[in-house]
Amino acid sequence: MEMIGTIPLNPINRYVIYFQFQTKTKSVKYSKTFTRNFRTLERIESRMDTEKQELKEILSRGETLRVEFKSDLKCLPDRELVAAVVALANTEGGALLLGVEDDGTVTGLHVNHLNTSGLSALIANKTNPSLAVQIEVLKLGECNVARIRIPKSRQLVSTSEGLLQRRRLMAKWQSPFLPA
Repeated sequence: MEMIGTIPLNPINRYVIYFQFQTKTKSVKYSKTFTRNFRTLERIESRMDTEKQELKEILSRGETLRVEFKSDLKCLPDRELVAAVVALANTEGGALLLGVEDDGTVTGLHVNHLNTSGLSALIANKTNPSLAVQIEVLKLGECNVARIRIPKSRQLVSTSEGLLQRRRLMAKWQSPFLPA
């Protein structure tokens, strides 16, 4: 997400912030009105910069037991997305970065995955027991990346199709997922 401008509506406490999401095929712009002082705007800008920096650090470290990269160039199938979320929830929890290749190259989100509320609803509906995740879209360069934060589950989670997986540390030639 990129903040592209602010306009004061009155000098005391109302501002309009313009945001922009952009993929390789589509650009979405929207605005949000805030009725707070200018410090709120500074906090929003600071938080966005901190999240971008944190994401860059995660990308430089690569995939780990708690971090998974998934390419979204050709629209990652729902089944694969939910399986990766289940594997993370059954292990230690963590983050799934959608729009990132396995080598850490940012390739961006597919247009179908820009709606973060739709993604979180999909994951909740396709997991048993239902899993609540936090999703945020961040802009790196010209591409958007969805960071899906997955909590560690207290009980085993499966897909609605009955698939139960866990992640493990692995050698390069082995699969990162284990049947639970």
